Amino acid sequence: MNKSRVAQYMPMDALKGLQEAMRAKEQEVKHQKILFEEAMQDIDDTLRSLKIGDEIEVLYYDMGEYHRLKGVLNSFDNQKLCINSTILCICMLYYIDVC
Repeated sequence: MNKSRVAQYMPMDALKGLQEAMRAKEQEVKHQKILFEEAMQDIDDTLRSLKIGDEIEVLYYDMGEYHRLKGVLNSFDNQKLCINSTILCICMLYYIDVC
């Protein structure tokens, strides 16, 4: 069989590099870090000082990755907070700061 005929039966990678990118993403999953007592106390102190309308920045863990979010605090209670319409569980927080 000639090469041109063989090529038409070879699998095609329609999105070049997609498979490699997906494999790399699978390997990048990070486990949630355990906070020391002092860090948990810092987060708790900051949460107690928050007021609706404060501009804050948080680092939080979700779906195997850490994400940074900066924005205006819309609402909060003892279980969750809402920043720019994004709702976060307080247990997801790794860092919080009032800007």
